[in-house]
Amino acid sequence: MLTAVRFGLAPSANRLVQGTGLKLTEAKQGQLSGDPAGMTASDVLYAGSVGHALGVGITMGLRGIGAI
Repeated sequence: MLTAVRFGLAPSANRLVQGTGLKLTEAKQGQLSGDPAGMTASDVLYAGSVGHALGVGITMGLRGIGAI
């Protein structure tokens, strides 16, 4: 999930989704950070928590079908 936010495949504080679909545009105002990709602390917390939720869901799903 962090990779998706970093490379612009998911919305972040500085890139917002406009309309339907994932056409990302630069936000006119946003938080400043020293990161080259423009990720902020809130982006990292958001992407990390969503990534963990997806990982737990995958693990529980695989356990449910008996794959692991």
